[in-house]
Amino acid sequence: MFFAGFTSILITLVPPSWSEVAPILAKNCTPCHAGNGSGAYPLASASELRRRRSTVAEVLADHSMPPWLPTNPAGSFLHELRIDAADRALLRAWVDAGCVAPLDAEPTTRASSTLVEPSIASIAFAEGWSAAPEERDAMRSFAVRLGNTAALRVSALRAHFVNPGHVGHVTFAADNNGEAERLDALDGADGFKLAGDIGDVSSGSLLGVGADGVFALPDGYAVEVKPNATVVAEVRASGRGKIENAGFTLELFAAKPDAMLLTALPVGSHGATRQSSSSEETVRTMSPALQQTYDIVAVIARPGRLARALKLSVESTANDRSHELLTIPIYNGHRDRPYAFAKPVRATAGSRLLLETTFETALAATQSTPECVLLVRVVDSPKTATIEVAESANAASTPRAKSAALAISTAVLTPSLRVMTHEVDAQLYEALLGRSAVSRTGSVVSAGATFFDALLWCNAASESLSKHPCYQLTHIERDGSGAATSAVVTMLDGDGFRLPSTAEWTALAALEDVVDAAGSLWEWCEDARGEARVVRGGSWADPEAQRKVETSATVPPSVLNELFGFRAVIGARIR
Repeated sequence: MFFAGFTSILITLVPPSWSEVAPILAKNCTPCHAGNGSGAYPLASASELRRRRSTVAEVLADHSMPPWLPTNPAGSFLHELRIDAADRALLRAWVDAGCVAPLDAEPTTRASSTLVEPSIASIAFAEGWSAAPEERDAMRSFAVRLGNTAALRVSALRAHFVNPGHVGHVTFAADNNGEAERLDALDGADGFKLAGDIGDVSSGSLLGVGADGVFALPDGYAVEVKPNATVVAEVRASGRGKIENAGFTLELFAAKPDAMLLTALPVGSHGATRQSSSSEETVRTMSPALQQTYDIVAVIARPGRLARALKLSVESTANDRSHELLTIPIYNGHRDRPYAFAKPVRATAGSRLLLETTFETALAATQSTPECVLLVRVVDSPKTATIEVAESANAASTPRAKSAALAISTAVLTPSLRVMTHEVDAQLYEALLGRSAVSRTGSVVSAGATFFDALLWCNAASESLSKHPCYQLTHIERDGSGAATSAVVTMLDGDGFRLPSTAEWTALAALEDVVDAAGSLWEWCEDARGEARVVRGGSWADPEAQRKVETSATVPPSVLNELFGFRAVIGARIR
């Protein structure tokens, strides 16, 4: 049957144009696959892309290229080789349509990093070694004496591989005690098999490179290579069906004269403790509490053989906050690289670093020593310090081992006033008052308490330091749990611990890099509003917009709730 007025319409999908895909190629492909780049194949022109069309389509489909492993939010790191979903789909459509482009069209090559030429040193590594033709993620270490007569301040590295694509990942360390050179001499072949810490300097402390062969620290930072240094390269390579030389030449590039020096902070060793995990294949390693505040500038992952996922985070000990540093849900040692943060990440004193690594088997997890190395700068100001208070003789008897002194981390609020960097936790509360804090339903470790309990704790802490108390409490009334719900309070001119005033609490905003001051519990202040008392900062149970230093409320001083806690200050009052 024919219907008048209807016309057949042919819809033709127009493939993406060269002008649309060229910027995507320049950003994500040509840094490695052009000229003498590290990519296995040259892809610097449309004709070369057409010749490798099936391979390009395959790596776009399985997301193996560009070689970028982290799933952190876009913009977390410098020089990200990351194609978003829209650009990946656009590039795939162009490849599927035949890579149509003007004759010999070439995308503009984007440099992976800005290097200040010329290099200040050049070192050859692994010239006589290759992975077996079918071997995946082979690893070997090499030690080479640099012969530098003076210390070198290095901001970037560039590796020139004999066979681009054969070597996937290299980390570098300094051998300060000659152990690596000794091991290298004992091994008859080029290099040696040991992978891990060399002497007293953690592997990775001199940066590293990925498959693209280039890594640069953010502008203004550097690492130092000591005079007459021996540089150790831990090389990971994968066979490609044939014997290939894994050798490469490494260039070191100078930092600016005023660059800030970074130090290595290992995570996963050096006093870290293993924690239980819900999976036998997963290893959870928690660092000791940080004794200083750090700016984390870069991270190098060293999870070990057979690792298939890792996550590194900064954990606050005062509340349940966690800051994600590096998340790699599908780990591939051949495609890994060091990662420089777009903006340094602050880790405050008292916080801990948690490394979670998942392996292919439970046996691999048991035998593993996973590690990450952070390149950090110590934050000089404001200074933090630890005050030790003696445990009360009235402390409740518990199964935990008691210590002669308990540490309280403090920061400088003024030259004559210090403030606790975290709220009083359940352990400190029990140790000085001899009874447990209010039971908690949330995961926050800070102790809930009434206003009067907070004053009693301050007096007990002052007594432990042989300081004069700041409060006198009489006619104390308690509930069935022993919590103080009423008292007559007299302010004293003591020199011990006390609650902060609202003016002092407001000043905490200047210490946000070392003091965790908002969003854990509402915190008691000294100030009264009629019969009520001021609390500041909001709690974990409040909307996120309310969890900030300037948030204020008033409540009766007898309130006993897990959402109300405190921290103390010691020193001259801010008037």
